Order: sequence, then C-alpha cells, then structure tokens
Amino acid sequence: MSGRPRARGKALVATMAGAVLAAVLICAPQAAAAPDLNCGPIPIAVAQSEWQDNVIGIRSYAMRVKSEVYPCGGYVRAVHYVSLDASRLPLGTTVRIFVGTRRSDGKWYGGTTTMSSSQNISARGYVQVRGLGGGLRLTHVRLGHFAESGQAVITPGDGSTARYVPWNGPEAKPGNR
Repeated sequence: MSGRPRARGKALVATMAGAVLAAVLICAPQAAAAPDLNCGPIPIAVAQSEWQDNVIGIRSYAMRVKSEVYPCGGYVRAVHYVSLDASRLPLGTTVRIFVGTRRSDGKWYGGTTTMSSSQNISARGYVQVRGLGGGLRLTHVRLGHFAESGQAVITPGDGSTARYVPWNGPEAKPGNR
C-alpha cells in the first residue's frame, strides 16, 4: 500500500531525536556534540520505502523509512526518518528495527534498535556516516522490523528496501528525475 489514509497526527553523529547510527545503532543524548564532517546543506540523494504491514500478537502495525544523503568530503551522512504507525498496538509495545544502507559495491552497513508504540504515528531520526572512496555511492536504504523475543507473533519479520534517486531540489520539476 503506497499511502496510509488513516495517518494522524561508535557514535559519530547525533540527531534531533537523539539516536545515532554508525557501526551499530546506539542511542545518545540529543545534546551530544556532532563532529564537523564538513557536510553540505543540500541532500544529493533521497529514498522512501513503501509502508510495510506486520503483526505482533493479533494486532497490526506498519513502518516505513525516508532517507536523505548529504555529501561530506570522502564520506556521506545518511539521515533516516523511521515512521511507525502503531495505532492498533497496545501502548508501549516494542518493535525491533534494523536500518542500513547499501553501497554500490554491494556491502550493507547498519544497526538495530527498538521503537515503542505510542498513539497514532510516531517517527525517529537516525544518522549514519559511511565512507565512499573509490567512486562508490549509496544505492539503497533498508528498514527491517520484527517482534522482540518473547512476543507472540504469527508472521515473520518484515522489511522494505528503497533505491536512492538524485535530489533535484525543491524547485525541480517532477519530470526531471
């Protein structure tokens, strides 16, 4: 399903949500100082996955990821925004997630963390820094999600992958992609 019609309402870099994605996905205080990576202010590529539905116990939820890639010299900073529609889950239900990127050499890199359900749709931001020497580029972002151990499940973990496309800027015409 492409839209959600019922939608409402080694740490390297910290984000506004206070989570960090580097060698592993770890949480850090929002006030943690981010190193100066000399990153550009405008993304060079973007990706957004479709909503993926899954079930914990007998209740469904859905997740998706939107990602923006910023140039930082020999590195890139990928900012991932993970959305969780847990309006049908009991408050505080934990969902384990994996967020990672794939380079053009086929190597995936990312980490895992958890998100807890709240009312309606919630989102968290994660930042991942990857080296891109030798002409490499990021090609895909992946969001995997599954139940925590001990939770009753009737479906296996699920996930979605989205391909990065060049960011043409807000002034770009839709036909310029």
